[in-house]
Amino acid sequence: MKKKAAIGVLSVMLAAAIAACGSSAGNSAASSEAVTAAQSTGETTAEAKTDSTTDWPKGGIQMIIPLKAGGDTDFYGRTYSQYLEKELGVTITAMNVEGAGGTVGATQASKAKPDGNTMLFYHTGNMFTNEMLGTSDLQVDDFEIAAVGVLDNTNVLVAGKNSGFTDGKDFLEKVKANPKKYSVATTISGFSYYVVCKAEAVGGFELNPVDAGGASDMIPKILGNQCDLAMNSYGVFKQYVESGDVIPLMVFSEKRNPNFPDVPTAKELGLDCTAERAYFFAFPKGTDQAIVKKLSDAVGAVQDKQDYKDAIAKQYCVEPFYKSCDEAADYIKAIHDDMMQYKDALNNSQ
Repeated sequence: MKKKAAIGVLSVMLAAAIAACGSSAGNSAASSEAVTAAQSTGETTAEAKTDSTTDWPKGGIQMIIPLKAGGDTDFYGRTYSQYLEKELGVTITAMNVEGAGGTVGATQASKAKPDGNTMLFYHTGNMFTNEMLGTSDLQVDDFEIAAVGVLDNTNVLVAGKNSGFTDGKDFLEKVKANPKKYSVATTISGFSYYVVCKAEAVGGFELNPVDAGGASDMIPKILGNQCDLAMNSYGVFKQYVESGDVIPLMVFSEKRNPNFPDVPTAKELGLDCTAERAYFFAFPKGTDQAIVKKLSDAVGAVQDKQDYKDAIAKQYCVEPFYKSCDEAADYIKAIHDDMMQYKDALNNSQ
């Protein structure tokens, strides 16, 4: 089956890529696409002024983004890096280290020297989906979690304009009557696949998942009528919703999003299913807690900057969200425990 074959390929690629990590780290290319330059407002929170009793950082910092350039993780990481450079007073170099749905780069970060010179920017969606699929054994406790800096609860199911679906209610009626008939573009090693499988398990229907690759790879699948449906963050599909090329059917959040208020929640349609992923900053295990705290405070200071708020709302329709180093690890573990309830659903989906 497509899903099982994809997981097998991921496992082989992961083993090879991790083995080569040490020798290839210096060759990892950062994206050439710069995010719009962050404009400092000069605002800082009282929290950010806290003395973290360390002279870190003394030099530049490498931020490993374990997914490819141009996606949501890359956008958030590079946007944050420009603000954090101002907060910390050093250059932050964002490096895209791809492979196995983020596992290669995250593993590389976990094995780096715990001196504060290497940090990871990743999210719970891929990290825990890969664990459930057996392609990664990384755990929260393999890192020093500095902060949660973004919460994405904008995952939407969209349909192509020629798919025959008119709205969410129509979708639920048709998929329940026609198991496995309708294809959905997803990323087997990613969070979108988890949301698909959770929705199937909760809703009692079956779709035909197609591994489209990354978020941007889903667009030609649905615009070219190669797939009936696609699942990802609303921002991925935003311009195509506005052009009328795709139809948003439902969002998997507790309440409607004010940035796209006309899209109903799955709960409103009788599908009791929500999904969210937290984007976090982490250091290798053993990093000095004063360093962890200083980065945590710097991430907290960014939340007050209006141009940051505007940038993330415009690009991905999310609002500022922050959990400090004192609470971030527990928050992430709670997401992990919730996701793990659907491990069988992921592995049994065909």
